[in-house]
Amino acid sequence: MKPLIAALTFVLTAFSPLCVADAPPVLDVSSRAVEKFSTSDSMLGKRNTLLFYTFKKQKAILSVTINNNDTKFPVTAVVYQFADDVTDESLAKWINNQHSDGLYGDAPEPTANFPVPAEACSVLSHRLIERTKHHNGEHDTYKVKFQIGEFSREGVFKLETFTDEAKLHIKVSE
Repeated sequence: MKPLIAALTFVLTAFSPLCVADAPPVLDVSSRAVEKFSTSDSMLGKRNTLLFYTFKKQKAILSVTINNNDTKFPVTAVVYQFADDVTDESLAKWINNQHSDGLYGDAPEPTANFPVPAEACSVLSHRLIERTKHHNGEHDTYKVKFQIGEFSREGVFKLETFTDEAKLHIKVSE
């Protein structure tokens, strides 16, 4: 019995680093290394709220959109994967092009994108913060708490479940 245990211990010890090395990267929004960018404004006024979570080490970006058409606040999300040689600066350029006027022609293109299933995206709560007047009408500002559930692509990544909050503006009058 002892030789069997010794053999199993050897095999597990010798080959466990190989198994760990093949594990897909974990995308954990709660990590200090993750940068978050949020916007709900454009040159034309209030827009859907966009959130971008940058995983620099994994060369990935999670894009979350919260629709501002009504108080159902539909949430969608996509994980974008980039080439290993993409720089942090290039990732920032790509994010800027997604919500701005596309200033950066040299921004990288994702090598793959993975839409998060709708059932993994949910709004947990919302509350009205204020009503404001802008040049293009009145808007109600809400704080929306949402959750993105665990999502993975075998051998590519594993996105951990997380909860976050964002501000959202809904137009109520012209």
